Amino acid sequence: MRARTWPLRRLGVVGSVLGLSLAAVPPAFADRAGTDHAPKAPTGLTVGDRVDPLAVDGPPRFGWLPRDTDAGEVQSAYELVVRDGEGRTVWDSGKVPKAEQSWVSYAGGALRPGTPYTWTVRTWDRAGEASAYASPAAFTTGLGDQDWSGAQWIRRPATGNDASNQWTAARKVMKVSAGSPVTGARVYVAAQGDWQVDVAGRVVQRSSSYEYAGEGFYDVASLQGVRAGQELPVGVLTHYWSCRCQGRANGPSSPEGPDGLLVKVVVDHEDGGRDVMVSDGSWKVHRYDPQRVDTLTYRNSDSGDRVEYYDARAELTGWDSAGYDDSAWSPATVIGSHPRPDSADCTSYEGGSSPCTLTHLSALQAHPTQQVIHPVSLLHLPDGTVFADFGKVSSAVPSVRLHQGAAGRQLTFTTSYRRNNSTLTAAAPAGAGTLALATAGNVHAGDRITVDAPADGYGAGHPEAHTVRTVDGTAVTLDAPLRRDHAEGSWVENSRAGTSKLDTQGSDMRFFYTEKDGAQTARPFTYWGWRYLQISDPGEHLTADDISAVVQHTDAAHPAAFSSSDPTLDAVFSLMQRSALQSAQNVFLDTPTREKGQFLGDSVDESFATMAASGERSLTRQAIVAFMNSQARYWDNGALNSVYPNGDAQRDIPDYTEMFPEWVLRYYRTTGDRELLRQALPVMKNVADYIWAAVDSRGLVADLPGGSGAYQYGIIDWPAPMRYGYVTTGNVDRTVVNALGVGALRSVAQAAQALGDDPTRTTYDDRADRLTAAMRAQLRDPATGAWSDGLTASGTRIDHSGEHAQSFPVAYGVADPAEYGALGDRITELGMRQGPMTLRTLLDALRITDRPDTLVKILTDPAHDGPAQVLAEGGTFLWEQWTPGCADSDCTGPEVSQSSSESFSHGWGGVGITGILEGVLGLTVTSPGAGTVRIAPADKGLAAASGTQWTERGTVGVDWRRGRYGVTTGVDIPVNVTATVALPVVADGTYHVTGRARYLGTQDGRVLYRVGSGRTGFHAAPAT
Repeated sequence: MRARTWPLRRLGVVGSVLGLSLAAVPPAFADRAGTDHAPKAPTGLTVGDRVDPLAVDGPPRFGWLPRDTDAGEVQSAYELVVRDGEGRTVWDSGKVPKAEQSWVSYAGGALRPGTPYTWTVRTWDRAGEASAYASPAAFTTGLGDQDWSGAQWIRRPATGNDASNQWTAARKVMKVSAGSPVTGARVYVAAQGDWQVDVAGRVVQRSSSYEYAGEGFYDVASLQGVRAGQELPVGVLTHYWSCRCQGRANGPSSPEGPDGLLVKVVVDHEDGGRDVMVSDGSWKVHRYDPQRVDTLTYRNSDSGDRVEYYDARAELTGWDSAGYDDSAWSPATVIGSHPRPDSADCTSYEGGSSPCTLTHLSALQAHPTQQVIHPVSLLHLPDGTVFADFGKVSSAVPSVRLHQGAAGRQLTFTTSYRRNNSTLTAAAPAGAGTLALATAGNVHAGDRITVDAPADGYGAGHPEAHTVRTVDGTAVTLDAPLRRDHAEGSWVENSRAGTSKLDTQGSDMRFFYTEKDGAQTARPFTYWGWRYLQISDPGEHLTADDISAVVQHTDAAHPAAFSSSDPTLDAVFSLMQRSALQSAQNVFLDTPTREKGQFLGDSVDESFATMAASGERSLTRQAIVAFMNSQARYWDNGALNSVYPNGDAQRDIPDYTEMFPEWVLRYYRTTGDRELLRQALPVMKNVADYIWAAVDSRGLVADLPGGSGAYQYGIIDWPAPMRYGYVTTGNVDRTVVNALGVGALRSVAQAAQALGDDPTRTTYDDRADRLTAAMRAQLRDPATGAWSDGLTASGTRIDHSGEHAQSFPVAYGVADPAEYGALGDRITELGMRQGPMTLRTLLDALRITDRPDTLVKILTDPAHDGPAQVLAEGGTFLWEQWTPGCADSDCTGPEVSQSSSESFSHGWGGVGITGILEGVLGLTVTSPGAGTVRIAPADKGLAAASGTQWTERGTVGVDWRRGRYGVTTGVDIPVNVTATVALPVVADGTYHVTGRARYLGTQDGRVLYRVGSGRTGFHAAPAT
């Protein structure tokens, strides 16, 4: 049977012509003549896409990058060798005649749990020449649930505020055996909530597990410098708090929880001996006194974070050292050995779901990384306040180094997304020295004040900065006359942290600190999103070196790069890249302050962005598994939770569920990870069956069950103004929901094809065909060519054709290609009429309809909705909607509600970066693990662009410049990758090739070439 081509149409590739399929990677380009050199030793060795991982669950899966100086080279074979700590070979794959180089499964004998191994690989090229072996890499196998050596879950019982916001220090000293030298040491820890591991006075691990019981994580850290015969003190600080909030589940019901700690410490010796210490009743525990709980304040009830009140006078100095006197500490209360048996009655646990005890743990794969930054500006105000601007919104904790602390002095750290603000109640002409403000309660003499500053809904403004001389009620006198006119209603900001709901996402963004005597550093434990830091009078002079933000995000290590002839587009690219990455923490975030929940729709958007633009893989894999767990826990009908983990149990948004199969397929195309695809396919099928069960007598998905309120039957776009009038009331057969249904069905079919399951592929492809036909016949107005928002219960087309209703049929292969020209024109006429949440689909539609000019225009227009407007209005992180605080899409200025809690730090709009990489730079991965790529530079809308993108097979580089006779293009392709280069055909022009390329013909106005590894150039020149 012929391979279906829908997913490749979404990528802008016609599969039947180029022979591309997700079932297998086509052979890499090997058409090359000339002298052959032996390949170099491979590099970039990974296991499970991680470098030297310390806890590999299940069989290891290896990856590497072959290297060769010859152009057009391939890997024709490989050999993997795994050795134990003694150097003995435990598996030699032999010469395997395959091109695969990522997620290659171990196929040897059983490996010991919790044991280090080394491995290496060598490759053969197209001529059969072998490389040297790669420098050995390492991995350590993980712990199964039976491999914790009798470790017991322990806890510290607590009551009242202590139980609601529980900070616990636990410790024990391990006696390391004398004699044989230590060859390695590791500490394994699992807990409910957050934890930090301190060993001999040094922090070795910060981690978290917010999962449901039976779905939690453990983490492992390597311990350096451990010596035979020493006393090894191990301390663990845990933070567990109860809430019904987004992004975390509560722990098991008593007596199994709710909090708990599990520890295993392993020290290996040269003679093969091993010391093991585990958590049990001999551990000592104590409330972590510096974290005060006299007052309990939620930062925001959605995220569940607590405002921290830290008293440095109560620090447990030396608690993580061997000589600390813990005689006043209590013995830990033992819950029982891991794994815990599940309860026969889980009715008291989250939604009555099971498991409800700590039955299982998985190794944490994605880890946050940290970076210290300092303020870009620092002000010391007359009243002693210190005000720092870090230049951009970050997911971070503030950190302040104090040199002359005074015991008992109390400091308040106030953070915000914006400076304190007001508006002019009367025009302020040039030459005036006084401003009339709507409010001036937080304006003080000596403040810096900016008149007509850029702001959400107020545009870029015409900023003019002064110093406040006096404040009298709402009248503010300046240090000098205004240099220009400023209109009534202009936005005004001053050098204090803003405190309105819109400034703070409706959150308490403070940190309270009580000093001890002497030098110290004030730093909270838990991050949130912010830009500005206001410090109450510290009683000493602080410099920018003393004040920092510890910024964190998931440890993605391969950022994409992009530059072009349009500086605004370059700035938008950076904004999107950063926004998505800062939203990738221990989970994908809704926002780092108000709502830290891992929402499915947000996760899909942020994952698409971080995989493409930051080389992220592990967090995506982890998140996919989490949502698979949600289906098993709650959804017999095949749906998925809309946010998971979460504190409000079963909760869904129907069209979020529809996005899941496409997400899994994107991950598979990016990585080539067949094992996760195999695990996910049954869940994907359940989703597709849930959608198919809602198909009505008209053959359309009708009122897809689920959701509530504004989300019932589908969210479409969010916040509601971002629907731009898309009709939901009375809309039974919604075009968006139906298009997503086609996408889900096609994705299941493609996944089944990749796994060799032809009956499943046929079933779901046929369903997708039928749904597509029903949509074409009923949702499109044949007289105008416009797609309606949907149908009423009687089958009448709704008299509104929003942009979503045009873009989704294109992006999901529903619209007939013959319509593309007209639909591209229609979308161009509408402009930006979709929100950040659905930006990916809009940009996909513009790419598919060959409108890169419109794509560039809507991304770079500072005067209308879109990311360039966010930049023009002072944004440094993408926003929840294009104008937060607006009740409708057209509101501006005074209509923006300052009491809204909408977000100035929302990562989902970062997904637009895929539109830049694919639709402008022109680079698209077209087969699993990037064995093949397509490079199709934009033919209009931009003069030049260049960039790089990390793929599973290495970095692909593209640079192009549009000219009179075509698009002069250079490509850099990694070894073992084949690229199809599609260049615009221009009258009277031709392309001269530097390097080696195979001409394939022309298609859709482009000339096609196939190239292999190395640098290949295509110079546009006059035809002769």
